[in-house]
Amino acid sequence: MEELASMDSEPQSKTKMMEILKKMHDTENPCRNPIADASNIPDEEFDILDTDLADDEGEKDSDDDESIPDLANRLEGIDLDDSEAIWHLLTDDEKKEFETLVKNDITKILPVWEPWWLFYKEKKLVSEIDENKLNDEFDYRKACPSIIENIKDFNDISKSKPAPCVKYNIVNVLSSYIYMTRLFNGDHYDLGHEAISCFILLSGNLNKGTNFENIDTALEAVIQESFTNEAFACSKTDKDQIKYDLKRVLHGPEECNKIFYIQCALSDVLSLLINFKKSASTKVTKKMDKTNNFTHKFSWNGEIQNPIPKEKYKQTVKKIEYYLSFIKNHGAETVTDLLIDLHF
Repeated sequence: MEELASMDSEPQSKTKMMEILKKMHDTENPCRNPIADASNIPDEEFDILDTDLADDEGEKDSDDDESIPDLANRLEGIDLDDSEAIWHLLTDDEKKEFETLVKNDITKILPVWEPWWLFYKEKKLVSEIDENKLNDEFDYRKACPSIIENIKDFNDISKSKPAPCVKYNIVNVLSSYIYMTRLFNGDHYDLGHEAISCFILLSGNLNKGTNFENIDTALEAVIQESFTNEAFACSKTDKDQIKYDLKRVLHGPEECNKIFYIQCALSDVLSLLINFKKSASTKVTKKMDKTNNFTHKFSWNGEIQNPIPKEKYKQTVKKIEYYLSFIKNHGAETVTDLLIDLHF
């Protein structure tokens, strides 16, 4: 769920990585000058490891002259946004120390992702509206995944009346999406294959073609499916969180835009599927030593026991497109019915 690979893009996570390297540097150099607090690091410099070693040069013995350069010196001129480059500069002992520090306190290394669907805009009374503050209001649309453009009308792709199970099948898909994004801490695009496999495996509707008759079984099926793969088994806390998240998605960001979060979720996973297909078709296949690769070593540490066949991706894309069209034309009444059916 938590990926050190995301340090490349998250300023807070990058700072945490710098703090770990600082601890390692202090361990190697206990008698040297204190290093500045990592929270004050500018992005363009690695000041926390920049120490004046001039006073110590005379104290080195002959063996030290042939030793590995100080960590600060090795990192000089390295792109600090490139975790792989930093990783390959570390010695075997430093890598082991880094791993130990990560495993002992991983929750402090990466901030827990806050889902975009948690925001809700309360309806204001006319008397509370201040025209001067309207421009300063939080625009939730910018914080959410972009909705796929040119979604087809449902009537253009199906001449039949949608079955009652469609809305509950969408609940099953949404619950799987929620659990997958939580599991990958919002970094599902960084590990597309694993995230997509997890998403499809958890959804009985997508993986097995199961149709659901009510909202409870649609959600519970995702929970039960999680136990079939120990890499993402669901706990009691996880189950309660998914229920809460599903409720927030169905309520939408505000009273007048209830279907927005559903559209965002379906669009996000559709984009994930399409992007993965593009990257897989253009990427040059080559062997990689995963045991000595930073991204693989510190990213998703679960193992998908039953990887999804490639043909399943195309089927999933078609089904997500179908659900987007359904929500476009029948979203309002669907959400109303689902909120009435909520028993949690």
